[in-house]
Amino acid sequence: MNGCNFAQIEIGNQIWIGNLRNPLCRIVFGVEDNAEIDKRHVFLYKSHNPYQKVKGLPYILDNAEKIVFFGYSLGQTDHSYFDDFFRRQSQFGCKEKELIFYHYGQDSYDDIKWQIKVLTNNQQAKLGEYNNISFINIKKEK
Repeated sequence: MNGCNFAQIEIGNQIWIGNLRNPLCRIVFGVEDNAEIDKRHVFLYKSHNPYQKVKGLPYILDNAEKIVFFGYSLGQTDHSYFDDFFRRQSQFGCKEKELIFYHYGQDSYDDIKWQIKVLTNNQQAKLGEYNNISFINIKKEK
């Protein structure tokens, strides 16, 4: 998972997930597996790309006590990485986690909140009820 899409840093029982702009890394370009495309364009699926490395992500997310998202918007094309996790964390009886989202200004905050709404199947209030969630704005106000 250390390609262009994600940076994963494990510190004890914490995991930091972010998008680091590294010009030397290999970019994973493509569409999700559920996109309906012609067979001759199979190379367009992200899962077809040899540089996509997300093995073990569900285990890491499930076992982390604190997860920090920085420089990462939880965009639609990456929902497959996080769908199950956010749905589980918005259900009664889930293992409580601390989730921290760094964002840059109000538009970024709104985008992340919208993606959380989608990822939790409209259960974002329950995600907040069962977990400790915070948002940190890194944009310097003038």
